[in-house]
Amino acid sequence: MNKEIPLISVVIGTRDREARVIKTIQAILDGDYSHFEILVVDQSAADLTEKAVEPFLADSRILYFRSLTQGISAARNTGIEKSRGEWVAITDDDCEPKSNWLSTLVKIFQKLSDVGI
Repeated sequence: MNKEIPLISVVIGTRDREARVIKTIQAILDGDYSHFEILVVDQSAADLTEKAVEPFLADSRILYFRSLTQGISAARNTGIEKSRGEWVAITDDDCEPKSNWLSTLVKIFQKLSDVGI
């Protein structure tokens, strides 16, 4: 079992859901795994999401990207393309992942070499 702590890139695609996406970001920040980056890919029509995310950008683990594309697949692809992590985890902008979400993923992938998603 690999004992190294991998960097996980968490991709969140969002569009006009500024109140929800900040709850998603906060849930990940409150989790028990700290070696991650969050990539917020914003496809919103206005700048409300950008303004809502801005206070989080003081944390170097959180990256914000404005995208002119539309559709969750395009947002996810953009986030994956810009990610730096060994692994990529994807969540939606209306989810609040449990505090052990990332640490559980790491444990499973490190323990079971034949696991893939």
